[in-house]
Amino acid sequence: MVKDTAIGNDRAIELLDLAERSRVLDVGCGQGRTLATLLAAGHDVIGVDPSTTMVSQASRRNRQAIAAGRAQVVHSNGRTIPLPDGSVDAALTTHTVYFMPDLATTVTEVLRVLRPGGRFIIVCHVGDDPLPPWADPAVYRPPAVGDLITMLNTAGFAHATVVARDTASWPTLWFEAARATA
Repeated sequence: MVKDTAIGNDRAIELLDLAERSRVLDVGCGQGRTLATLLAAGHDVIGVDPSTTMVSQASRRNRQAIAAGRAQVVHSNGRTIPLPDGSVDAALTTHTVYFMPDLATTVTEVLRVLRPGGRFIIVCHVGDDPLPPWADPAVYRPPAVGDLITMLNTAGFAHATVVARDTASWPTLWFEAARATA
């Protein structure tokens, strides 16, 4: 799965446009590859994942940064993110929204932990496109473009928009939203 999502994660990091050292949240961090990439670029990271197996793997992969206080990896379903309000500079989630039990609540939680002006990038397939034959609709629940934009705006994000599209066999979209500055 890491290989399948690496391109989406790398593009999401580019879209965050992190010019200076930042504290970045990865919702659904999986095995921690993106955390490691962000750490290598000089950022501090927090990874959350609902799978204890993924938390363990991400923690192992990033153990030196954890020991140095530059990384945290925690078990969380996304409905509650164990961080203080306004404590991260940017956030991303890649190919995870299909599995979230309550996407609207997770989006609201991300807004809560972002500092004013902080960016949130969502990378996902969307429900506007047909599922490929291998994707079980009981597992993959991609949101429609309009629904995701509305969800981001309703949560309180500003300027929610589609910023990139990959037209592969199952198209991928990159959404960007920012927490209002005032």
